Amino acid sequence: MLLFVWQFDPRGNKLGGVGKYILSFLKCFPTPKRVGVLGVTTIATEVGHWKKIKVHGKEIDFLPICHIKNENVKQLVPLALKFSFAFLRYRKKIPKDACLFHQRLEYIIPSLYMKNKQYSMIHFDLYQYLDGRNGESYWRKAPWIFNRLISYLLKHSEKVFSVNSNSVQYLNDNFALSPELIHFAPTWSDQSIFKYDGSLGHDDLNKIKQKFGLVFNSNIILVIGRLNKQKNIELIYELVAKVPNTKVVIVGDGPSKKELINKMDAMKLNDKIIFLGKLTQQEIKELFYLASVYLSTSKTEGMSVALLESLSMGVPVVTTPTGESKAIISTGVNGFVSSGWEADELSKFINEILNNKEQYDKEKIIKSANRWSSDKTIPKILNEMDL
Repeated sequence: MLLFVWQFDPRGNKLGGVGKYILSFLKCFPTPKRVGVLGVTTIATEVGHWKKIKVHGKEIDFLPICHIKNENVKQLVPLALKFSFAFLRYRKKIPKDACLFHQRLEYIIPSLYMKNKQYSMIHFDLYQYLDGRNGESYWRKAPWIFNRLISYLLKHSEKVFSVNSNSVQYLNDNFALSPELIHFAPTWSDQSIFKYDGSLGHDDLNKIKQKFGLVFNSNIILVIGRLNKQKNIELIYELVAKVPNTKVVIVGDGPSKKELINKMDAMKLNDKIIFLGKLTQQEIKELFYLASVYLSTSKTEGMSVALLESLSMGVPVVTTPTGESKAIISTGVNGFVSSGWEADELSKFINEILNNKEQYDKEKIIKSANRWSSDKTIPKILNEMDL
């Protein structure tokens, strides 16, 4: 059994790229291989008990080891720490033949000296993760401790994967590692959902507009993501005035939502910015039919799934220089990557796309997303695990 180790409930509503990655992996996971999740639950009586659940119609094994009231609210005690102690408590319930697939390197700690095979995935850019300017990790205050810890943990991992090539480079630059230990394994968009079905008629577009309360003729800039400091949403408040005849539609929830809405109200930007909250994948697909541009203002990313979803739907992207954006985006073909985090440059790129829409060929944009597919990545990972 391949057992994903991550602080989320696969049945729940936690927002964020890691959970989304796991759910998409589970959806594409080949049957009849066994797969499971070691995670959290909002139902206290479930803690410590294996159960069968269905994800995307597939039956998986689930062991919730930690109770949490709300996955999307930041905890006083960091959830990663709480989860690690719970892992230590319940690790004897894990079958000895299970391959542990840690979605955070630090989760190797409670599984030290277990006889299970251990693998790890890094979902972020380690350089930016430890950068005091762009990162928000606790480790940024003591990167040398992080390096000492990771050096030790890597010795207990069969293989380490990362969706971010900079992280692969970081590990190779800072540790004496075998090239067979570290692997770049890019993420993907779920093209069974995010598949462009052709242009919609006027009536169909109006139905989508009415469904989401977006009944206006302005261009739509679409933003998708967990509302936290990492996503740098406040930068949008600076640039929105520089892009005429446009509204920004933000999809997502998270710990910074209330603060962001209060600031929007104080700056009197209610007529330019719309928060829609958490939506389903299908609803997000519908919004891509209305969007002229997808925008990411993140301070740091691993490899943005939402960015790939946008390209899969033929929508050009404007993004800050994070994650694998420079490998994915071809300037003027499927979007632009800024040189930094300046509102003037981002707004310039957005205006460039809006003023030259006819130059952005949907087929070329969609084709640029096709090279990043689950059909290529998942078999590679499973092959490295001998599964």
